[in-house]
Amino acid sequence: MGKVDKDLVRKCLTNALNEFVKMEHKLLEQDPREEAISSAMIPHLKRSFSFWTLNIDHNYDKRILQGAVVKKVTSFLRTELPIGHIPNFQRNAETIEKEILPDIIFHDGMSSANNFLVIETKKSTNKNKDDRDYDIAKLEKLTTFDLAYNFGAFIEISTGFHLASKLPFLIRLIEKGTWV
Repeated sequence: MGKVDKDLVRKCLTNALNEFVKMEHKLLEQDPREEAISSAMIPHLKRSFSFWTLNIDHNYDKRILQGAVVKKVTSFLRTELPIGHIPNFQRNAETIEKEILPDIIFHDGMSSANNFLVIETKKSTNKNKDDRDYDIAKLEKLTTFDLAYNFGAFIEISTGFHLASKLPFLIRLIEKGTWV
């Protein structure tokens, strides 16, 4: 695969999203659920990241630990999470265990050795601050510690009435826990 740096990841994401917006314009006009958008994005990502030969999955909630398939769970400090994403029964806990369901991941489905890229998507019409903050917190957690994805991307896609008035997409990239 050779060396993959943040510039190549950004270039591949940009190419995939340019193609996606062009080819899926009618879908984006309809302002569907974010799950529909991120699943429709995968074929475009596969073409743009043609060097990636392992899995690209949507809403994948499993991981391999010591040879066993388990839920993708990680710990957050209470202060790392928006209040809307702290379960009521854990409001006073310092550490909160949460299952994580990334929108799109590039990984080896048979091990945890090749966690390459994790993507969280938000529609421009979704203004829920807690959800956006939670996606950012997930990306920070997923690119550090035990899950150790090399890169993460927060992608905002223009949908509905925003298509004519906003940039078609925005990308924020994180590498090993640092926004770049």
